[in-house]
Amino acid sequence: MEQTTTNYQLDEATRRFISGPQGFYERYVKMLAYYETNEQAYEATERQYCEVVGRNRFTCFQSFKTAYSQFCRRRRPRAK
Repeated sequence: MEQTTTNYQLDEATRRFISGPQGFYERYVKMLAYYETNEQAYEATERQYCEVVGRNRFTCFQSFKTAYSQFCRRRRPRAK
């Protein structure tokens, strides 16, 4: 699989933003526009996170998908 890397340095605001859970997920959504697959967008987001924090946030794409699904369910407005 070919790895695409970002050609720019993350600014300080983005570095702070991506280090939080919500920021990681929102960055992933933003990266979807630049990559062909969800997994490629995840890997790019994970690389950026690792650049900031020094370790991966998730062990694999599957664990990310599970956590992201739970995150989306919690944010969904409840039906009355």
